[in-house]
Amino acid sequence: MRKQLIILAALFVVIAPIIHISAQNVTFHQNDQVVIKSGLSSVWLRSQPSSNCACVEYVISSSKRVLRILDNDPVSDGVQNWWHVSTVERPVKQGWVEEKSLRLLTPPLPTASLTPKVTQSLLPLNSTSAQIREGIPFVWLRNQPNSSAKTLQTIDFVRPTNQSQCLKIAQTGENRVWDGVQWWRLIRVTNTTTYGWVEETSLTACTPTSSNPTDLAVTLTSPAPASVGAPQAGITQSPIVTTYAAYQPFENGMMIWRQDTQMVYVLINGAGHDQVGLGTYSGWPVPADRPPVGRFTPVNAFGKVWNGELYFGTLIRDLLGWAIASEQGYTATITDYYVASVVKPDSHTLITLPDGRTVDMEFAFNSWNFK
Repeated sequence: MRKQLIILAALFVVIAPIIHISAQNVTFHQNDQVVIKSGLSSVWLRSQPSSNCACVEYVISSSKRVLRILDNDPVSDGVQNWWHVSTVERPVKQGWVEEKSLRLLTPPLPTASLTPKVTQSLLPLNSTSAQIREGIPFVWLRNQPNSSAKTLQTIDFVRPTNQSQCLKIAQTGENRVWDGVQWWRLIRVTNTTTYGWVEETSLTACTPTSSNPTDLAVTLTSPAPASVGAPQAGITQSPIVTTYAAYQPFENGMMIWRQDTQMVYVLINGAGHDQVGLGTYSGWPVPADRPPVGRFTPVNAFGKVWNGELYFGTLIRDLLGWAIASEQGYTATITDYYVASVVKPDSHTLITLPDGRTVDMEFAFNSWNFK
């Protein structure tokens, strides 16, 4: 009899993680919209309904971070109930979240149509370049294909004189996406490596006004100052600021923090830069990941941004990789300067590093380089 009880107990342990709860007294229902409960800063989407399973996505508590219930019933792991959910914002991620961390969103957000509308586009599907439509003064380049996504920069209308001034349409991956309301195209900004999303209705096929291939594009920016110092002719420079700062190098870039504004700059090799203010990262948790040998897990503000900020839908940690040295404090010299342009006015920030180099961050086209 004792042996039989032991076997039954073992079977219960095995099957407990996949016990579906009766439809009676369930908290949520399929397609319900839920958010993280007040008082919780974040939750993990897990690959299976268990606290011991791998994490699929890190979701920060926000009224804009809505999750959708995918099943009618929760699953119990023998300790608590879990719900199968997906993120609403793209890129869509699915996973399991413990019931105690969720609450029903009331009233729910309007449900957008999941079936793409058949619309007549001024931009052919096989286009490799585009321009802003006549009559539209500018468009916003966003980091994800929806109207509530973060704006990376503003692109003003330009009537191209040659192909070099056309916006380039990404030719790899998913470059056309339906968000439930409209179509979006993934484009690269002229003369930069910056990619982002623009609503398709604002774009048309690029038709340069000149067919002469030797025509030169209008210069987008003037030469930048070689270092933080006296401005060159034609460049408006703000007063030079000296402030305590921190610097940390990573496998694929670096982070800089300035004490006077609490701003964190993220510089990614070959992929532009991002800036994250204190109001955004202050409530984010510091990561507790154990790094590989010879690498470091960032702490303080760097750790929060590394672990929580998204850049084009990808976590900063996945773009930068591990830190290759500890955070280093130093005194930085910083100035901003403005460059007039026929096509697009541009702003820059110059900031010195501990080794004496100067980083020039350019904001209109989201690029950076050493001076």
